[in-house]
Amino acid sequence: MTARHDILAALGCSIRTWGISPAGLSANGPKDTKELSRFLHDNPLIAQAVATNISRPRPAADGTDQNLQEREPSAGPAANRNSASESCALPANPMHLSKAVSLYVASGNFAERTSIDKGRLLGKLISMVVRSHPHLGSDPFVHDISTHHLSAFLDANTRRHSTAGAQTEEDASPKTQVKKVLDLQAFFRWAHQEREASLSDPAAGLARRGKDLKKAAAKAPRHYAPFQTKQIVQIFAPRTYLASNRRADYFWAPLLALHMGMRLKEVVTLSLCDIGRHDEAGLWYLDVTPEEAKNRNSVRRLPIPERLLDIGFIVYVERVRSLGGARLFPHLDFNSTTVKRDPGKNCSRAFGAYLGTLGLNHPDLVFHSFRHTVVSALQDAGVPLTDSMQITGHQAQEHAVKTGRMTQTQSQSVHIKVYTHADKARLNVEYPLARLKDYLDRSVNIGLEYATLAQAAAIVSEHTIRSGTGFASGWSALGRQHERLLARLD
Repeated sequence: MTARHDILAALGCSIRTWGISPAGLSANGPKDTKELSRFLHDNPLIAQAVATNISRPRPAADGTDQNLQEREPSAGPAANRNSASESCALPANPMHLSKAVSLYVASGNFAERTSIDKGRLLGKLISMVVRSHPHLGSDPFVHDISTHHLSAFLDANTRRHSTAGAQTEEDASPKTQVKKVLDLQAFFRWAHQEREASLSDPAAGLARRGKDLKKAAAKAPRHYAPFQTKQIVQIFAPRTYLASNRRADYFWAPLLALHMGMRLKEVVTLSLCDIGRHDEAGLWYLDVTPEEAKNRNSVRRLPIPERLLDIGFIVYVERVRSLGGARLFPHLDFNSTTVKRDPGKNCSRAFGAYLGTLGLNHPDLVFHSFRHTVVSALQDAGVPLTDSMQITGHQAQEHAVKTGRMTQTQSQSVHIKVYTHADKARLNVEYPLARLKDYLDRSVNIGLEYATLAQAAAIVSEHTIRSGTGFASGWSALGRQHERLLARLD
């Protein structure tokens, strides 16, 4: 059915000829089509009414219903942009991008940090589309977005630059780009399937890009940033830290990683038989055994720094021993599939969520950043490379190569790798662990509230208990008990 322009003219739309078909409203020629698109964009209620009435089943001459689902489906506006007479078919539920983003972030079961990241990414997409395609208005509809918009957005964000003009490693990382593709795909799939805000899913066209980026990410090494002093002070503010890290593994793992440079898996898989005291030297130590070590270079004996002793780490260890526990964190179920596959997964997630509550949302700041923090601190303190390697494993060697302290050839030295024996008594050195302990005590020197952290550690120890045939750790953050426990720190 076609109509003269005077009907729409009365509504402020100057189109010479337009028509209605099962596919929607259409106009002849690119100029009229553009005018019609602008009119429908500026009048969403009219657009909604047109879409609703066109999609409504109509009785046929024989009295049966002719559902419009039987018609040949429209490929949507993006697929017909080059035709002389473009289809202006609308989805069942036209929705502005900003509203769709708000609903998506609110409806998803996301952690706070994840919601912030997704909202920020989609907000940048809206800004880019508005800036690059002003004819779509100040707040485009979801169905206005095509694959080429998303591709252009990803291209623009592959190489963002700092104010100094230097490319940042975060933006160039294939892993970061993969996450952006996945986030865009999840949002537009939700908008298309659950909200019916688009006739097709524009992010489906990113499948090839996503596969290529995943391959590149698998080959690219990932390097995280060390924590800054002010960030460490913020993370370990006693009351805030205890409130979010009530389980023993959540509480102790970051502290051990900060003061000893240990990997998360090395911490959470520790057995109590790996923790002991050298009576003659008067030193507490722990062993990273071949079962828990990342590789052969990572097997080592580490002295436990004085600050961890002051907080009460050994007090906690002895409490677990008295309860009959065999592992440092006996409440972890190593028979479960998740813990078997990735022992530190839950702890890593919890720490990431905690960083999000503190506003430390940079993707280069993760649990593994503690390891980079300690490696950097040892180097800044002038600790000999062989001793630094013994403390942290081979990571110190890799760091020295990257920063120019040694060459790749030197890093392969048999002398360094095999004949140093930094933890064994030898000529003129009776207790080499004492030197390593001194290096850790001097290098990782941060003004934390250790006395108050010791009070927090005592509370965590009290709430690591036997429960039936197993163990339990922590307490609920709901109720008066939680506030009473936190009040003990005051």
